[in-house]
Amino acid sequence: MDTHLDPEIEYYALKLSKIRHKKYEAYVINRIVHQLDDREIEFRTQQLVRTSEGRYLIDLYFPQFKLAIEIDEPYHSKSHQVASDVKRSQAIVESSEIGTPVRVKVAGVTIAMLNETIDSLIDRIRKLKEDGIKQGHFEPFVYGRDSDPDYWLKQGQMDVNSLARLRTHVAVARLFGKHYGGHQRAVIKLSDEFQVWFPKLYDNNDWENDLSADGKTITMKKTSEGKYENNGELSGNIFVFAHHNDELGQVFYGFKGVFKEKLRTDQKVIFYRIHDGVKFDGEGLYEGFDL
Repeated sequence: MDTHLDPEIEYYALKLSKIRHKKYEAYVINRIVHQLDDREIEFRTQQLVRTSEGRYLIDLYFPQFKLAIEIDEPYHSKSHQVASDVKRSQAIVESSEIGTPVRVKVAGVTIAMLNETIDSLIDRIRKLKEDGIKQGHFEPFVYGRDSDPDYWLKQGQMDVNSLARLRTHVAVARLFGKHYGGHQRAVIKLSDEFQVWFPKLYDNNDWENDLSADGKTITMKKTSEGKYENNGELSGNIFVFAHHNDELGQVFYGFKGVFKEKLRTDQKVIFYRIHDGVKFDGEGLYEGFDL
């Protein structure tokens, strides 16, 4: 008996299982995903967004179109929650390239009305894809491609808007012509002028690393037990691939830009972004560029 499970099946099952305890979200999101029925369109459930007001989770997000969808369960109808939702939406728009979230109400509507709203959203998403194809900027989603270093080497570049999710330091190093059997240090020194940095943008033992809402500044603050001197190696032009956990709990490294140190004190170091993208050939040639 063949017990092999296609990893792509597990990938989609895990995405949808994240909303299984929220019955209204589950209904709306499952209907959108299954009615849309298009594996070239990527969707994410419970997408984390960092804003000046804090961290928010978007119910359903389509990264190719920067389209966010929020499902308003019954408690969202209360006056204080409406004001909170408006503030949340404003923070998301101001702190990211995501447009104003589309809100789907499930209270005070019939099932026919709800399904009509969902169907109109599906039509909108299909139109966004159609327009993107006509304008030549729609990039079809292919399972596993965003984490494949060979794909990115073929592209020869990536920028802060790219959907790259490389899984290991070793995969990132290949872009810059470095080949390791394994790598765990936070920094790869490429030359006297260039380095690759893998910061954890969340609290850890030595540092509190924070990426500003606009993505242009990284601030490292020393913790009370931190070993400040260990980070003196960060200098010159720094290609930043930040450590993340995706919506399925898997580690990946996302490109945040090329940074340079701006300020260093006894308690913190501030880096600012000097380039939005990086070009590479996998043979040791690389340079930053701006969008």
